[in-house]
Amino acid sequence: MRYVSELRTFENKILRKIYGPVCERGIWRIRKNKEIRDLFNEPDIIANIRCRRMRWTGHVLRRGSESLIKRVWEGEIAGTRRRGRPKLRWKDQIKKDMEQINILEEEAQDRTVWRGKIGEAKSLLGFKWPWQ
Repeated sequence: MRYVSELRTFENKILRKIYGPVCERGIWRIRKNKEIRDLFNEPDIIANIRCRRMRWTGHVLRRGSESLIKRVWEGEIAGTRRRGRPKLRWKDQIKKDMEQINILEEEAQDRTVWRGKIGEAKSLLGFKWPWQ
């Protein structure tokens, strides 16, 4: 993702406002990122985005080949890419995430296997859905 550091900075800024400063021996100071993470005790926004992106990918991969979403997912745009380092595409990021958590595209066809793999990835990230 392009904006990982910006998202983390924004999240820390918001959490810092929520939890406020801390008073140590009569001197006020802002909380450090580590202190905020310990207080919040939830995975960061990046982990949340990655888990939800993988969950959505499972839906797309299970769709039939005639589905518009699946055709867009598999489609290649005619022409060539610009010179220089190619920009990261959504599909490239998904493949990178799948490699990191050892999931194959074929496993998405079986919903229970896919959910189990995503659940393992969530537990590695320490992620909990809001309704759990």
